[in-house]
Amino acid sequence: MPTNATDIAAYQYLDQTVCPQCTKDVLTPFELVGDPDRSTEDVLNDMAQRWRIDRHADDFSSEDFPKPIYAPDLIPGESCFVCGTKL
Repeated sequence: MPTNATDIAAYQYLDQTVCPQCTKDVLTPFELVGDPDRSTEDVLNDMAQRWRIDRHADDFSSEDFPKPIYAPDLIPGESCFVCGTKL
């Protein structure tokens, strides 16, 4: 559970709010599916590098790649679009 301003609570992807686990599940390439120890951020960093996306820049859309939603920016009571878990 995210507790401070730098904790990533969820991701905005395809204009939907998605929990970190579902984000990881959606973006993990097939050849890495068997590695459950990889974090969501690790998978996203790997995919961003493959797709040549600078995750720290603000010049891409959540339609192209997930953008983090930090704990203070999360709407209270919001749920993951994929699995329905309350965030």
